[in-house]
Amino acid sequence: MKLMILDGNSIVNRAFYGIRMLNAPDGTPTNAVYGFLTIFQRILELEQPQAVCVAFDVHAPTFRHEQYAPYKAQRKPMPEELRVQVPVLKEVLDCLAPQAASCEVEISGECQGVCLQASLKQMRELLLNLMSNGIKYNHPGGHVWTKIRQEKDVVCIEVKDDGVGIEPEDQKRIFERFFRVDKGRSRKMGGTGLGLSIVKHIAAYYGGSVSLESTPGAGSTFRVEIPTSGISGQ
Repeated sequence: MKLMILDGNSIVNRAFYGIRMLNAPDGTPTNAVYGFLTIFQRILELEQPQAVCVAFDVHAPTFRHEQYAPYKAQRKPMPEELRVQVPVLKEVLDCLAPQAASCEVEISGECQGVCLQASLKQMRELLLNLMSNGIKYNHPGGHVWTKIRQEKDVVCIEVKDDGVGIEPEDQKRIFERFFRVDKGRSRKMGGTGLGLSIVKHIAAYYGGSVSLESTPGAGSTFRVEIPTSGISGQ
């Protein structure tokens, strides 16, 4: 098994200082989160490890402190704007990695520069539900692709998988609360039938929409469109 161990502090610092400051509407910085996940994805595509361990310690120096005295002398404490982003990264990695590994499903993603007035917590929940769904209804060796981009005044989020797909008669009810396509699989993987309903609710809250294209046996593509202006009051 090819195991990769990454210095999370080094990557997140590089991302924080290399990307302009981005903030959620509540003021939470997000530039390091975006940058880290972009770098992380490139590393996975290049090295293709079977398992990954990312080590974080917001209080400890990186390995460069011990190797290079000048670096240690010039090193500054982690800024508060960066420190608050580390728990977000940990949560995303913790939520997705074990599930994907246990199902032997590969996750990949692409995020272009976007600007959206929305809650970081809600956007994270929306993404986690869509990606988790793609992992759950997949097969060993399958894939889940996520693409986020901005088209004029709309942010588009697409999550595509090459899993089992959804029958046409089930597609009409897929966003209903507690509806589950495969109840046996949902019970085994811990599903409640609320995930896609939550996605629809979050999108609607911001005046957006969610759509589905699916072919049984070939996979599904969920597309969320949210106006960049943010909350619609719906």
